[in-house]
Amino acid sequence: MQTLATPPRIAATPLAERHLFAVTVILLVACFAILAGYTPIWFTLLTVCAFGAPHHWTELRYFMSRLPSRFGPLQGFFATAFSGALVLWVFEVILTRLYVQDVLPPAIAKVGLLAFNQTLIFWMLGLSVLRYKSKSNKVSSLLLANSPYAALATLANLLSAPGFSLAITYMHPLLGLWILERELRRTRKSWLRGYHWSLLSIPVALAALIWVLHGSGDAHPSGQLAGMLNGNVIGSKLFSNASTTMLLAIFGFLQMVHYGVWVIGIPIANQSWKRWNLDRIPVLTTKPSLRPFLLAAIGLSLSATLFFWFGFCIDYNTVNEIYIAVSMLHVLAEIPFIFWMCES
Repeated sequence: MQTLATPPRIAATPLAERHLFAVTVILLVACFAILAGYTPIWFTLLTVCAFGAPHHWTELRYFMSRLPSRFGPLQGFFATAFSGALVLWVFEVILTRLYVQDVLPPAIAKVGLLAFNQTLIFWMLGLSVLRYKSKSNKVSSLLLANSPYAALATLANLLSAPGFSLAITYMHPLLGLWILERELRRTRKSWLRGYHWSLLSIPVALAALIWVLHGSGDAHPSGQLAGMLNGNVIGSKLFSNASTTMLLAIFGFLQMVHYGVWVIGIPIANQSWKRWNLDRIPVLTTKPSLRPFLLAAIGLSLSATLFFWFGFCIDYNTVNEIYIAVSMLHVLAEIPFIFWMCES
């Protein structure tokens, strides 16, 4: 089950280098917060246009390099992960399109959203059992241990399905910080303490954005920028009394933190630019027949990056709808990957 692409642990780095990494994190967070607060619309727009697609590309390559060479007793886990992510993604895309095109009445759309969220909760509960079943044959004990978390999530979903979905939207960018922590623990353990302290700059930046912008007027962009205020994205419909300028600044800031993790942080942590070789993907050592599929996935991802770059310049709103759909699959794919990384 060992990942062949796991690099050897990098030797302890000089004190100055460890401090430099932490200081760099703090300075980048401060820079993102200042730009998001000063010009939230353009910052969010340019952030998504410039880094949205490349971060999908780097994350796909990273996921492939961290898959095990053999699934072994976790075949059920990975089968449930891949099939569940695909089914949920199709469910979400169809539901969104029907609602946007006014095919579904709001009441029916709300029931559909509640059903989607509940299916997501059950899927995650199943993954939590299948991931650790090889260590404990008592599936009932695993279900008993994890069911309280599923029950709390279900309660939150029943109280407010749109709020539950919005929470996922805002919490998802922070998952990248945890993945970076795992990478540092694997490759540069001496950087961990400084990294943990530097993370305090994120809640400080969020508090500063709220304090400065909570009383600001609403943003009223026109043309291609109007799609930035979609209530399903930043929560301006759910929090009708909140400043949309503030919500957009928070959303843009968190997105840039997430992009920074994948485009800057993780490549520095594991020096991934040295290992962009398809032959180093562990699963290909036991299943070489998958090589054409992985090549196609990488090629498609690269083509999508170019498509989004040019598409955003031509018709932002239309391409942004496609990007949101692709991002949903990306979010769903991260969930089983996080379960996998907990013990890998």
